[in-house]
Amino acid sequence: MSQGQDKIIQKLTEHDQQFEAINERFDKVDQRFEAVDQRFDKIDQRLDGISVKLFEHDQRLDQMVTKDEFYVFRDQVLTGQDEMIAILRRLDQEHVFVIERIKRIEEDVEEHRRKLAK
Repeated sequence: MSQGQDKIIQKLTEHDQQFEAINERFDKVDQRFEAVDQRFDKIDQRLDGISVKLFEHDQRLDQMVTKDEFYVFRDQVLTGQDEMIAILRRLDQEHVFVIERIKRIEEDVEEHRRKLAK
């Protein structure tokens, strides 16, 4: 072999060594990327779980009553209770008058019995 060919082979050998060093660095970078990919996969799984929970919470919130709806319902209930209390008071007053009327009728009946008994 000639001296020129030896230099070429020597240069090719040096380049091969440099390429091997570069390949080793690429392998290390690939390992780091794989680790990062695994972390991203875990994060994706966690985000999927969070998304499911968020969707469930949205559904639950959609079923909940708003403050305005609650206040309307409360007002309706209180209005109904006020009406029932008014009816009960009226019935209670009527009850008192009916009892008094029954007492007067019983007194009249007793008075008639006494008159008939004479």
